[in-house]
Amino acid sequence: MEDKREYLESASLTPGGIFDEFNYFYFGYVSADWIEVLFELYGELEEWPYQDKIKIVRSLGLCNAKSNKTEEKQAMDELERMAREQRKKEEMMDLEHVRDKDMKKKIYQRGRSGEDYFRDFILGKRDINRSTLISFLLFVNENIHLDADSRITIPRLNRILVNCGFPQLRPKQVYDQFVIRFLKAEDPMEVVEEEVERLVTRGNDFYLYKVYRDAYCHQKELIKYLV
Repeated sequence: MEDKREYLESASLTPGGIFDEFNYFYFGYVSADWIEVLFELYGELEEWPYQDKIKIVRSLGLCNAKSNKTEEKQAMDELERMAREQRKKEEMMDLEHVRDKDMKKKIYQRGRSGEDYFRDFILGKRDINRSTLISFLLFVNENIHLDADSRITIPRLNRILVNCGFPQLRPKQVYDQFVIRFLKAEDPMEVVEEEVERLVTRGNDFYLYKVYRDAYCHQKELIKYLV
């Protein structure tokens, strides 16, 4: 273990660096929750057109088309409260960013839990779950020049999943639908942005938000059952 730790500490690719690049590729959506992304997409609340505000509060279920003026006002107040909370959160992150001179990317692009999970993946302390495996294969596919036989296609991804003991892509599952559209698209990142906006305006996190957190060590589970 000490040899592994020493090797990783001195390696040019570190768990934190890998997670940063992985997260950065997906526009930071791996570590940013839906509220962060919402205000990242739309900017300062004061600059939103009224129709955008109405669309968002209705999508979030804070009011609906039949709501009266009082209910709409309450919904707007709640949206303003969310904006204030997010502003405070960003100010705190900016302070952390200023303190850390070595940070090269916005603080939200590094989730400490994500870095720790990736370290555990490398050390074999956790098994990569299906969603993380898929999202990382897509990341590698778009960032590394691969020959035709090595590129990730739907049939090849299905073979990889089966060989790793996971189900193939299931067209009826929403995450798998997203993956299929990503692989078929001429501009895959446009698919990501469209899906993110669709989800966050309804108060839902993107599929890849902390996608790694469901990973755990199956060996421990197996030993427990065997014992």
